[in-house]
Amino acid sequence: MPEVPLITTLGESERWWAERYEFLKGQGYMLRPRYRPGWKAKFSGLLEADKFEDGQALAFARIIDALRVSDSSMVAIKRVRDPLVEGRRTISTKERIATSFSNDDHKSNPRNHCIPVLQVLHIPGIDDETLLVMPWMREPNDPNFRTIGEGLQFVREIFEGLQYMHENNVAHRDCSLNNMVMDAKAMYPDGFHPCKPSESYDWKKRARYFSRTRCPPRCYLIDFGFSEVYGPRSLDL
Repeated sequence: MPEVPLITTLGESERWWAERYEFLKGQGYMLRPRYRPGWKAKFSGLLEADKFEDGQALAFARIIDALRVSDSSMVAIKRVRDPLVEGRRTISTKERIATSFSNDDHKSNPRNHCIPVLQVLHIPGIDDETLLVMPWMREPNDPNFRTIGEGLQFVREIFEGLQYMHENNVAHRDCSLNNMVMDAKAMYPDGFHPCKPSESYDWKKRARYFSRTRCPPRCYLIDFGFSEVYGPRSLDL
């Protein structure tokens, strides 16, 4: 969680990301002004911070939002631990499953609802961690469902995604609402802020959106930290 008492300065987890600003920029990802070199707060405390875009700290220490320079789309960049075996980096099960369901064969299947991994970044000087770049998503129940049909569509997509994983001999094993998200780009044509989704990205107005009925989102499963591959058939890892 954000280090609230230090909102006018970067907390420890935020500094980790800020120190890699130039690396991420070189890879085509731009962090928000708060994490850019030379940032100084324009506010003096927590109450004032809410009035400023750069007063919004990270909700999760190991995930940061960024804009992909090539198309200005918002992405999530997640730190994933990779086990070291005899001093050499190996790929974690989480990363193997996530990237496997993102290959061309799985990505083109409409029944696949595993969040796509857009890119895997290897961090200079760090052997036991990798960065996974994924589209930025919203919580599946924000905004609230307005009709029974909207709720049923969400449930259908989640079960379809689980069935697809099972058909490929993968069990999610942590399927809760916390590990379900939706791609709401069509619902929010002007975007929204990653820290406070009810606000616009530039923090100047409320985020405008359409209903799920008018602009249906696509739902995804995330976080494969407890997932396992079972049986004689497996993913092409």
